[in-house]
Amino acid sequence: MTTPTRDITMIEQRLTDASVLHEGVRYVRASVASKIIGIGPGGQTCWIRLGKITPLRFKVPRSSKAPNGVLTAWPLDQTLKAARGYKPMSERRWSVEEDQYLEDRLGKATHQTIGRHLGRSANAVRSRAKQLGITPRSADGLLTTVAAAKLCGVSVQAIRYWIVSGGLPVRHEPAGQKAALIHPANLLDHVRRMPTWQRLTEPQRHRLETIGGTSNGALKGAA
Repeated sequence: MTTPTRDITMIEQRLTDASVLHEGVRYVRASVASKIIGIGPGGQTCWIRLGKITPLRFKVPRSSKAPNGVLTAWPLDQTLKAARGYKPMSERRWSVEEDQYLEDRLGKATHQTIGRHLGRSANAVRSRAKQLGITPRSADGLLTTVAAAKLCGVSVQAIRYWIVSGGLPVRHEPAGQKAALIHPANLLDHVRRMPTWQRLTEPQRHRLETIGGTSNGALKGAA
């Protein structure tokens, strides 16, 4: 089953049609805009936090649409720009930075809090954690094979080969689970001795050195 393609032209037209003029600036109600774009509460919070949207709050008579007597609206120009760059959850790939943030924060913050920071839903956070094989008990800064592969620009199979060949120490936690967790310092030490290091770009090396170099001591040997 294929995912329907977003018609950004139609979205822009609907946002424009729903906007109203106020003191020379066009605004669109936040609840209407979010429904048209298809973005959830977490994504809205992320847009505001990142400065993509500067909401304006109007005092209006209390109603079912404004029970508190306040109506939140977004500037149309900002809304259109944000909508053009927005990708639904089904189209958004997780970056290395997002995976690392999830691993660092899981168990220390709720799925909802992590999702708000990343602009994703709590269910998306929960699903990604399951996919990576991490749990609150294992989220202590260690890398999964997926995250390690992204950092090194290699396949997950390559990381697993490094592990089974005995060159890359790992830890399995919780005990008895298959998820292999890799200490960043061990990964950095191993990759530096591999031909892979020469194939990495400067930004990739810097990222790997930053993560591996700021870790608190390598865990030598597999647990």
